[in-house]
Amino acid sequence: MFQSSKKLKLSKTTRYRQRISASAVAHKLFNTSSSSSSIESIPNLKETEFIYNQNAAVNNHSSGSSDLNNFDGYSSNYELATSSSHNNSYNFSSDSYQFSNTADNPSIFLSNWALRHSIPHTVLNDLLMFLRTLPGLNNLPKDARTLLKTPTTTLIKSIHGGEYHHLGLNREIKSLLLSGIDIPLTLELTVGIDGLPLTTNPSSQLWPILGCFTNINVNNRQNVFMIGAFYGKSKPGDSNEYLREFVDELKQITNEGIVYKDKVVKLKMHALICDAPAKAFVLKIRGHNGKNSCPRCIGQGIWSKTHTRTYFPNLDSPLRTHNSFINLEDKTLHLGRTILTEIPNFDLINDTPFDVMHVIYIGVVKKLISLWVGSPKHNKSLPSNLISVLDDKLNFLGKNIPVEFQRKPNKNSRIHPLRDVSRWKATELRQCLLYTGLVVFKDIVSNDIYNNFLELSIGVRLILSNNVSHEYNTYAKNILKHFVIMFGQIYGASYISHNIHSVIHLADDAKRYNGLNKICAFMFENHMQPLKKDIRSGMRPLQQLSRRYEEKRVSNVMISYKQYQTQIGPINCYYSNKNKLRPMVGNAIEPQYTGWRMKTLSIKLNEADKCVKILNTGEFVVIENIATDRTDTSKILIVGRHYEKMIDFFIQPCKSSLLGIYKASSLGPLKTWPLNNISQKIVSLPLNDYENSVLLIPFLH
Repeated sequence: MFQSSKKLKLSKTTRYRQRISASAVAHKLFNTSSSSSSIESIPNLKETEFIYNQNAAVNNHSSGSSDLNNFDGYSSNYELATSSSHNNSYNFSSDSYQFSNTADNPSIFLSNWALRHSIPHTVLNDLLMFLRTLPGLNNLPKDARTLLKTPTTTLIKSIHGGEYHHLGLNREIKSLLLSGIDIPLTLELTVGIDGLPLTTNPSSQLWPILGCFTNINVNNRQNVFMIGAFYGKSKPGDSNEYLREFVDELKQITNEGIVYKDKVVKLKMHALICDAPAKAFVLKIRGHNGKNSCPRCIGQGIWSKTHTRTYFPNLDSPLRTHNSFINLEDKTLHLGRTILTEIPNFDLINDTPFDVMHVIYIGVVKKLISLWVGSPKHNKSLPSNLISVLDDKLNFLGKNIPVEFQRKPNKNSRIHPLRDVSRWKATELRQCLLYTGLVVFKDIVSNDIYNNFLELSIGVRLILSNNVSHEYNTYAKNILKHFVIMFGQIYGASYISHNIHSVIHLADDAKRYNGLNKICAFMFENHMQPLKKDIRSGMRPLQQLSRRYEEKRVSNVMISYKQYQTQIGPINCYYSNKNKLRPMVGNAIEPQYTGWRMKTLSIKLNEADKCVKILNTGEFVVIENIATDRTDTSKILIVGRHYEKMIDFFIQPCKSSLLGIYKASSLGPLKTWPLNNISQKIVSLPLNDYENSVLLIPFLH
């Protein structure tokens, strides 16, 4: 076992905030207890007909189908529980204990609070010690492990290079079945595998196996869960040994299914999402610097001594097939036989799509901007004064970026954002490619460079869109291929790296998966940092990770799934003209609202979140007020003006209107529209021309 002598310490600010938060909890609990002389006992939980045994589910292959009514005891002695009613926002990745009123039960409130805010056990122990001295709270447990139902044992397996802990797929499927939501008879499993560095001195890494059921959405969210995790000084020594328990369990459920209420629920491996190094590791093929490293085609790379990289000038090579892959026909590609060949009905070529996050955003877009700002120095690099102009234009657009974006350009965080492109996150690179870059780079970079960037933006927008026709997919494939060709002519063929070459294969993946918006690593990357925070020291990290995960499962608290974000209704937001009367026309009456959260989007009366598209008419509307409908007070109206003049922003390589992108100006008179008629949110970016025009871009993700 590898242990780190360097412990992850909390800062003074974090400790101070935890003390303040603990004091607030104590005050709330004290007020709650003073209203009644005794604490209500925790309601008795209705036992289900089975107790889950993780190891038996994986190893007992001879017992036939996995029946939910026949399981041995689980090592941590936790029984799955259900209730007669289920919340619509149930987190199906947790074994949920349902209570009628969590706020009235101090134990439940405390455990949920501690897990949501990652309170260390030592801090929670001090709080419990104090709370037990208060009237009516002496029944609280003395120890945080009792309160949080922390497992006492964790099964750790030593493998080559480190240690592995397997949580399993069975429990996630059973939790899903117990949730009461409608599920298909075949669940589609998407798996993400990547490494996560924990410490640098000494070096240590975490390699979790994450999954989600692609054909199950709860409140339009795909919930990610952990299947297993590896910890060691570096990546696992043998990918087959690392994946063995996962593959064995997946094979059993795929072939035999899980029996529940006279139904047999089966599993299908839908996709494996990895970046290039992780994909090469699990498939046992050459890395991305190899001359024959493309997993999709047999195109040969050329080694450039000048640039010390392998480049791929051939864009018309024959494609590989699943049969040729499992038969190891290309000896220059394979380093061995991967255990993934044992997964039933899993195509190792087409079911391992290129990840648009790593290939396009982190790979291609970052490379383009780096070449423009001179890192590395290139003959297409821009002069310093033009880079400063681009920085100012990008920061100026920050106030027009909708709330759905996690990061916005801001001179307070990055005075020179383009020079810091090496530190950009994938969301910032996506924002630049699909939205702000269309405005910022126009008339600054040369026409051939801008048109090349535009081809990439158009092609990526098409492959990200759902339900794209065959003709549009073919066009996306052609335009992305043309982007790669022109990229080689503009910057040099030696810059067509593995990532640039992979762009030509993305349209095929989009056709297979009906768009790549949901088949990408974003959902898995968002789950990685919370896992890292669960490891608070270098002592027994896998045990820490597993026990924090089990605590959250028992309390139905998953920090990656925040229910308050999906609550539909009015929201408060900053309104700069709060002393100005907002327009009320037609059937609009009081009460008025400054914001409203819908199922898939939020609108607010600010510069960034007030532009929408109307469902039936296709009008682009700027919202000036949100009010109640006089004819039916249970309905909400939006008051605003629609753009009367709309033209194409670009006509080459295609008309922007085909993508729903317009240059708009001249607002019409005030009108009202039902809130439910909003079909799409629009990103509105000012163009600062003499017409005060704006660029309207449909929000894509």
